[in-house]
Amino acid sequence: MVLITLITTLFFTGLILCGAYYINIYAGIVVESIMTYQILATKSLKKESMKVYHALKNQGIDELIRHAVHIAKYAEIQRH
Repeated sequence: MVLITLITTLFFTGLILCGAYYINIYAGIVVESIMTYQILATKSLKKESMKVYHALKNQGIDELIRHAVHIAKYAEIQRH
């Protein structure tokens, strides 16, 4: 199943990129930039989600809520 997913993803990604570069080099660069942005955004989202997971696992929900309230109060103080 994993192999099928990888092959399908690679095929369609390559097809989209080749098509964009076939149309115009600038279109290819734009499409490649968008794809790269999406990859980096997904990686960043995973990284931040894992921070939350580990914090919940180690501290518990009550401590995280206290910390979030503290950050919100500090932000409010900084605005005034």
